[in-house]
Amino acid sequence: MTASRCSRSRSSRRIRRSGSPPRRRTPIRRAAESGYDILQDPHATHGEIGEKRELYYQILREHGFHVEGRVIPTARLLAVGATDQEADDVARAGAAWTVSSYSNPSKRAGPPAAHHLVADPVERYMNDVVIRGTPDRVLDKIAELRETIGLEYLMCAPLSHQSFTLFTERSAAQAAVRSWRA
Repeated sequence: MTASRCSRSRSSRRIRRSGSPPRRRTPIRRAAESGYDILQDPHATHGEIGEKRELYYQILREHGFHVEGRVIPTARLLAVGATDQEADDVARAGAAWTVSSYSNPSKRAGPPAAHHLVADPVERYMNDVVIRGTPDRVLDKIAELRETIGLEYLMCAPLSHQSFTLFTERSAAQAAVRSWRA
């Protein structure tokens, strides 16, 4: 390679071809390269979860590992209310607490995470991270995520006691009835 076609990355000191982005060895990349299973986090947006899942499967295949039969547990924050407004209030309080906990410079090692660099991180959680609404609306959102990002194994992280009870008593029961009727 000629010097004009190469560039040296200051942080890694590796040489790479111009025009190709550096391949960061993310935890998902490292796990997939070794054939390990993963657990997806509660702080990525729904879209990011889908992208990470696709990247994971792609790298598994590239390294000769089977994708079929793998189940990826995915943690999602959950705010369930008797009304959408109640769920929104719980989601907003949970999002504000989460953002303030992670953005406290006295408790953080290193630079802020990418999700703290957006204009309003609480709105990011409200719109793209938390599954929220009435029991029916939450079930509909879970069904949508099953179709759009391949959500198969949901690990719920309820943002309130009411979210827990409404989800387990009403949403889970309704889901069982829906699957029984299908």
